[in-house]
Amino acid sequence: MFGVYLSKDPSKSPGGELDLGGTDPKHYTGDLKYVNVTKKGYWQFDMSSVSVGDTAAGYCSGGCSAICDTGTSLIAGPTANITDLNNKIGAFPLIHGEYWVPCSKLSSMPDISFELSGSKFTLKPDDYILKVSQLNETICLSGFLGIDLPPEIGPLWILGDVFIRSYYTVFDRDNDRVGFATAA
Repeated sequence: MFGVYLSKDPSKSPGGELDLGGTDPKHYTGDLKYVNVTKKGYWQFDMSSVSVGDTAAGYCSGGCSAICDTGTSLIAGPTANITDLNNKIGAFPLIHGEYWVPCSKLSSMPDISFELSGSKFTLKPDDYILKVSQLNETICLSGFLGIDLPPEIGPLWILGDVFIRSYYTVFDRDNDRVGFATAA
């Protein structure tokens, strides 16, 4: 078993933590909610739905597969779904599949929720929008990126660092499950 904590504040120490052999409760609040691994190798599990605001977006009609991956910076999903999702949050295409939003719009953007094993895991705009500053300019980038994987792997959603910063994540090999709790 190991737990992963990633800070939302890049200047905070520690910026993250890998807890081998268990979890560190100082990095999360509430109970861990577990999803069963459905395919070994990538810690794959079932995802019931993705919602934009209070409305199911329809991307997982009949369910879909997802993984939680510390090696993926953003949240990735099938390109058609991600394009639609970025349109729904008011994002504009930038370059190489990236999207941007006017930073002034964050307060009016919807929450995005992922339903896993009957539990909703919600990201607020401040969670899924990345503020990047360079030369005294700040741009706001969408944390959602389209990726179409080969048929033997996908379609698949990848809940990367954008998700993990909000949810302390536990990988439990003995019980073939992945757990999530609100990050502290």
